[in-house]
Amino acid sequence: RSAAALPPALAEARAAVAKLSAQTGLKGAALALGWLRQRPDGSAIIPVVGARTPEQMADTIASASNEIDITIVEALDAIAPPSLGFPHELIGSAYL
Repeated sequence: RSAAALPPALAEARAAVAKLSAQTGLKGAALALGWLRQRPDGSAIIPVVGARTPEQMADTIASASNEIDITIVEALDAIAPPSLGFPHELIGSAYL
């Protein structure tokens, strides 16, 4: 999808991720997968690999074999704060 077709907030997020991707030397997909894997609060997410092409598989392998600096992880958190959603929000609520 072209950046022009994105809402302004998403276009800004995309540009920020592209900048961090350039800093790390990782493609956006590898950076995103590494971000999920390296949660500093212990809530690491291990994604299910759904690579359809050799290039996508290479991105997945790169995400597993590269450590991302904590400052980059924190910058990604600031761009898109992770949300654990249901049932986590229900468990942490006053309803239980």
